[in-house]
Amino acid sequence: MLSVNKELQYFVNNKQIPFENLQTVLAAEINKDSEAFIVLRCDNTLSVQQLVDVLEIGNNLNVKMVLATKKE
Repeated sequence: MLSVNKELQYFVNNKQIPFENLQTVLAAEINKDSEAFIVLRCDNTLSVQQLVDVLEIGNNLNVKMVLATKKE
């Protein structure tokens, strides 16, 4: 799971990762499972561009990403 909070802190499986290392860390995670996908949880105050920046990493890695939402 990849989480991004309103302070733009990035967490992979609850471990904080600097944005510049995010692609490398995610690549290592998805290499463990050929059918891996990423569940993305983002704070609802993030801008569209901030979300796109994260989604581009998934696109670069050719991995499926699912945007998780909260029930209301």
